[in-house]
Amino acid sequence: MQSQKLVSIIVNCHNGEKYLFQALESVKSQTYQNFELIFYDNCSTDDSKKIFDSFRDIRFFYFKSKKKLPLGVARLNALKKSKGDFFLFFDCDDYLLPNKLKEQIKLFKNKFVGAVFSNSLFFSKFFRKKLYTNNKINDGKIFYDLIKNYNISLDTVIFNAKAVKELKHSLDSKFNLIHDLDLIIRISNLYSIKYYPKVLSHWRAHWSSTSNNAYLQFAKEKKIFEKKILSLNPSDEKLRKNLFLFREKYYLEECIGLLLNGNYSKARTLIKKITRKKYKFLLSLLLNIPFSNFLLRVALYINKVILLK
Repeated sequence: MQSQKLVSIIVNCHNGEKYLFQALESVKSQTYQNFELIFYDNCSTDDSKKIFDSFRDIRFFYFKSKKKLPLGVARLNALKKSKGDFFLFFDCDDYLLPNKLKEQIKLFKNKFVGAVFSNSLFFSKFFRKKLYTNNKINDGKIFYDLIKNYNISLDTVIFNAKAVKELKHSLDSKFNLIHDLDLIIRISNLYSIKYYPKVLSHWRAHWSSTSNNAYLQFAKEKKIFEKKILSLNPSDEKLRKNLFLFREKYYLEECIGLLLNGNYSKARTLIKKITRKKYKFLLSLLLNIPFSNFLLRVALYINKVILLK
């Protein structure tokens, strides 16, 4: 029976004590009870271990890294400890709703489903907003859709472990920030990806999140991914055409990173590669107004933490 399948919930933690109790409590409160929690302590120096130990649940397993590792490598190490038929990655500052596992596991009845994602509530102390406000979210065979516009948040996804094992590799240790994008897009090329429309997880936005301060790294990793996905599909002309939109987005991220670092000369050169007029206009404006670095930081803060976009 489907309800007997084991689900591995993988939590990577580095000094995550602030929200950790709420996160682990949301795992323990799942209505789907056949799970294991793989808690990977990435050299925390706070009370994360003490909070973990307070749960005393035989389904909770603790592992500690010998040294501080990049997030992608830490998640890969934790995944190797898991035994589930399905697995998900879960950050210790987010939390799951009680029916998260129960509702998404139902959609794996078809053996050709490689992953299931849901809606999520993005929130901060200022604002709360659903990840998907449009009811028409594409699912099924969405490989090219994800190339054009990757819009899946990792907190929403449950993976079919069997499908992942059929890939050449699971998480790619070359990636620290986009290992989820790489894995999900590669799965979508072989398997169907299903969507569950209700909110089943809450993702906490705050300025200290890694993704807020790593625009240049995102762009660098996406360039590597572009070469990788082309090498896996060398004769796919549709892929080559759709990568144009993928490339535009990492040009934008790279340009933002250059502006934040005050490297206006390289930013000017890069803007010439961007074709979408709204991107070119906004970036050109930032290059030609006083205090643009400060204004950009304020705009990013408002966009990420207050408007949650």
